[in-house]
Amino acid sequence: MRYLFGSNLSKLSVLVLIMLAACSFACAEDLSGKWNMVANTNYHFKLDLQQSGNQITGTMTSKDVASVETISGTISGGTIQFIRKLAGQQTQVYTGSVSGSTIAGSFSQNGQGQYPWSASKVIQVKPPASKSNPSIYAITTDGRLLWYKHLGFADGSDSWANDRNPKQVATGWGGINRAFCGGNGVIYAITTDGRFIWYKHLGFADGSDVWENNGYPRQIGTGWQTFLHVFNGGT
Repeated sequence: MRYLFGSNLSKLSVLVLIMLAACSFACAEDLSGKWNMVANTNYHFKLDLQQSGNQITGTMTSKDVASVETISGTISGGTIQFIRKLAGQQTQVYTGSVSGSTIAGSFSQNGQGQYPWSASKVIQVKPPASKSNPSIYAITTDGRLLWYKHLGFADGSDSWANDRNPKQVATGWGGINRAFCGGNGVIYAITTDGRFIWYKHLGFADGSDVWENNGYPRQIGTGWQTFLHVFNGGT
């Protein structure tokens, strides 16, 4: 009975060690993604890493000169090591310690020297989905600014707030040559004499006549009358 117990205990110990090793491997942070990297203080790169198990592959793109090199290496126990091969039979070996979304370490070139390098992961933040239906603004020939809300924006249905009727939210917009929205109530406008001005409609969600700066614009540029088109490029 004593020998049986001892044998089972040994098997249990081996099983625990296997489980710990598997957890350590499986729970290791995935380094896949884009990283901003600085090498030897003055050289800047973009790292694009792909991780499969403990294998690391990717590219290293210089921000200073036009060069892109492939890299390959491994990650083990929080330590990453990869090789970068350059033109002219030059080889750099990078070793670093991973701590969350940062890496810091040193590299050598052709087996000589130790130079510092570090990298920080580029965190992609997805903007929150809009909780309100888009507002649409129209300027009449007599300078009134009207607000509409299209309830059918998601599927293109002919559905509007306020029984299709607009709400007047401002006057005195007759001198506006072009206007477009910047999101969340921000309206950019170009006057006939080329001034680029900014408004913020605080009542954009329901069409109420409430504005930042009491409805007065803020001038943010001049000479914009020469452009053929001006539009919002998104966030």
